[in-house]
Amino acid sequence: MKYSVSFIAIVALIFSGTALRGQEVRGDSVGADVDWDARSFSMPTEKAVDLQNALDFPHHVNDSTSLFNAPSSNRLDFAGKASYFARHSFGPGAFIGALFAAAPELAKPPAGYPQQWRNGAGAFGRLYGDALAFQTAAQTGKFLTGAMFHEDPRYFPSSSLSPLARVMHAIVFTAFDKSDSGHTRLALSNFAASASAGFVGNAYLPRGYNDTNHGVSRMSIEFGSLAVTNIAQEFTPDLRRLGKKLQLPRFILPIGSSR
Repeated sequence: MKYSVSFIAIVALIFSGTALRGQEVRGDSVGADVDWDARSFSMPTEKAVDLQNALDFPHHVNDSTSLFNAPSSNRLDFAGKASYFARHSFGPGAFIGALFAAAPELAKPPAGYPQQWRNGAGAFGRLYGDALAFQTAAQTGKFLTGAMFHEDPRYFPSSSLSPLARVMHAIVFTAFDKSDSGHTRLALSNFAASASAGFVGNAYLPRGYNDTNHGVSRMSIEFGSLAVTNIAQEFTPDLRRLGKKLQLPRFILPIGSSR
């Protein structure tokens, strides 16, 4: 079940820009049972890159590091970053992504959750609200930290032709992104996004799931989801070309540039 959900999540992530959250394994307090707390390596639409801007942004790659220094033209000011944040956090895709994120938990809620989190409309509202809070906290933390420390929120793809180098570039970009001036720097905004998403649930999740250990676990999952998001963004143009070659319907093609 775990691997089926993960496979479906990745397929949906690539072809629709909508995220699923996978399931996180947790042992109960006595170690007798294993619960599944559905979180995911997700890429909700609010995380999708504006590939037109990214591809229009000239860059050079050092293939040995898969990092590059992008020029500072076309930089986003505070208003531009706020618009970017609002578009990716409160657009229709954000609410659809949260619905998909809550679906695995609705199908199989963690055994340790109380009944009000497991059954009925109230459970749906709580789980859906948790998914919204998770992704909104991540986006808010990313925006505020990026604005404060002058980080560019956009993903810039590799120019390497090697699939392995491109994957490595996407993963490294999770920890080292670009400043407003185009220089490589520590991605403080991604660490802040992960911490925000990881610990926001401690304010409302059921007892036993609102502790530091679960917060750190959720934080790790969010950071991993950012890496998966970058990989999906890196290969979106290739998938679009493949989809067009196979004459797939337009609505199935992943979001990307029209170039």
